[in-house]
Amino acid sequence: MTLTLDPMTEQRIQREIELGHYREPAEVVAHAVALLDAENMAKAPNAEVGREDIAGTAVERAFGLWADRKEDGLAYQERMRSEW
Repeated sequence: MTLTLDPMTEQRIQREIELGHYREPAEVVAHAVALLDAENMAKAPNAEVGREDIAGTAVERAFGLWADRKEDGLAYQERMRSEW
C-alpha cells in the first residue's frame, strides 16, 4: 500500500522522527490510527463513528469549556485585555 500525503503532513511526520519519538514514518501513522480507534471506541463503543461525528463531538466539548465557571467567558476576556 502506498500513501500520498500532503507536504505539511510529511513535515509533521518527519519532525516526530527527528525529535526521536518514532524511528520511521510507519510508526507515526500506526500511532495516529491507534489514537483514532481509541477515540472512536470511547465515544461509541458499539457503533461505527464517522469523521463528522468526531468533529461534532469536539466542537461540543470546546463550547462547554466555560460551562462550570463562575465568570462569564466574555467578562474574563475583557478583564484580561484591560491588564494590557
